[in-house]
Amino acid sequence: MQEAIQSGGLCDRDQFVEEVEERILDPLQREQPGALLLLDLDAFHLVNDSLGHEAGDRLLETVAATLRQESRVDDLPARICADEFALLLQRATPSQAMATAERLIALVRERGKPAVGASVGIATFGGTGEAITAEGLMIAADIALCEAKEQGGGKAVDGDSGPNLKLTWADRIRDALERERLVVYAQPIFDLRKECVAREELLVRMLDEDDDVIPPSSFLPTAERLGLIVEIDRLVLAKAIELAGRSQPIAVNVSGASLCDPRLIEDVRAAIADGLNPAWLDFEITETAAISNMNHARAFAESVTGMGCGLGLDDFGTGFSSFSYLKDLPIQHLKIDIEFIRELPRSPTDQRLVQALVQFAKAFGQETVAEGIEDAETLALVRAFDVDFAQGFHIGEPALVDDGRTAAAA
Repeated sequence: MQEAIQSGGLCDRDQFVEEVEERILDPLQREQPGALLLLDLDAFHLVNDSLGHEAGDRLLETVAATLRQESRVDDLPARICADEFALLLQRATPSQAMATAERLIALVRERGKPAVGASVGIATFGGTGEAITAEGLMIAADIALCEAKEQGGGKAVDGDSGPNLKLTWADRIRDALERERLVVYAQPIFDLRKECVAREELLVRMLDEDDDVIPPSSFLPTAERLGLIVEIDRLVLAKAIELAGRSQPIAVNVSGASLCDPRLIEDVRAAIADGLNPAWLDFEITETAAISNMNHARAFAESVTGMGCGLGLDDFGTGFSSFSYLKDLPIQHLKIDIEFIRELPRSPTDQRLVQALVQFAKAFGQETVAEGIEDAETLALVRAFDVDFAQGFHIGEPALVDDGRTAAAA
């Protein structure tokens, strides 16, 4: 899908940032106003969940076509990731940038099948001769995009106009990192053959000023957009290494950004040099991250498995058209996406899909994990379908990691 869109005239994130950097370094550009727009579809996952990934792909093609058609000769359109797009307007006043953003939102809703909303964040630049960077523009536009979504979506926000409430979110995440207000939970993964907990997956939560728990969906997307996700991954990895050092089998998630950061590998290598048994440490990368960063994913996978750590693929099945990449990654287990498990007792289609995914994994010599097990009926079905491991509230809820122990080990 990504290749199809790119061949139709949209560059990817790396190409976009490189080209933006080149253009804004031009002294003439600093003397004239321009803007960078980030456009994100509102609740895009509902399209995939309710109508299937083919419908989602068609919708993305429509958005890409709209962006190309609305771009002037000197403008630069791009697909940044999944359902997020960008547009560099080289000659545009703030009011013109806002008019373009509002027009894009209206066209996406008008042409999309199904009709969906879109949010746009705007970062303006130039006209004053000030020095800027492409990454700085991306962050500013992203902050504005987060604010647009925080306001309910379906609108455009100019990061330079009015109080920027979303900047508070960025500050909150940085403050949580500095003041240790990011806490780690653990959820058991159950071995359906041995009838015991095989390992525990570490999950991160944030505490607000009243010590109430903020769910990951509220801050992780922002952390990822603002480049803070790697520091969060390293925090969770440090806890994983601590627990694994006590001979507890631990699974830890790795974001797409962390696949590109050598510090995680260095952290693991240092821990092993200090005596950590790598067999106690298991990494999970999402299928989307693997597909989007294949070269980095391959390098990361070869590094961790080469050191003796385990490796799993999370959300398996979301990239149904891209199974061929499995032959390039040393994956040991596949975690079947929760969307195939949630309605399993009531959906013959999901039942057939899960059975097919299990057989597919076996053909590659890989084990399977069913996440989202919330009742005995679903658990019985995944047993019958020969799934190897199960995870979910019916197995065990996430519990706070405290004093170096997880819930199952306490």
